[in-house]
Amino acid sequence: MVLTPRGQNHPEERTRIRPNTPTSALRQPTGATVLAARCRAGHFSPAEAPACRTCGSPVAPQEPIRIPRPSLGVLHLADGQRVVLDRGAVIGRRPAPVAGGEPWPHLVELPVELTHLSRNHVAVALEGWTVLVRDLGSSAGTTLHGHDGPPVRLRAHDPRVLEPGQMLMLADEFAVTFAVATT
Repeated sequence: MVLTPRGQNHPEERTRIRPNTPTSALRQPTGATVLAARCRAGHFSPAEAPACRTCGSPVAPQEPIRIPRPSLGVLHLADGQRVVLDRGAVIGRRPAPVAGGEPWPHLVELPVELTHLSRNHVAVALEGWTVLVRDLGSSAGTTLHGHDGPPVRLRAHDPRVLEPGQMLMLADEFAVTFAVATT
């Protein structure tokens, strides 16, 4: 499937989310489960969370339940495309699954014209309720722009927690922002 940026029809300027397995396999649950609590609106959050991760409303004390891990959010790409975090992702010019990583990640292929981006630039992994990002030894690096303080250059292969609202700059050229899905 080829996804082109909104308002543009230039085939050379596109991001492609490339499936690496038959579509039917991608619909199967990953097997990951998490302990969860539900807010009044019905959203699931980590069992110990005082507020809902989706709507911000208080989560009343309750017995936690084990559920299949829900989508943890969305990656918003600079070209307007979105990647739902129902599983991990590898982002780059010619991404492939990473050794020791998730067996069926989203493979997010960025425009080949962005020559400063590596073939496998960054990996996003899901562990419980946590989203982790790590630079895969890219030549031009990855910078994490947080809520407070200056941007932080990621060290190769050193996982960092990615919080909602934070932005990654791949090679100081391509932005990827993480958000919790509201629906």
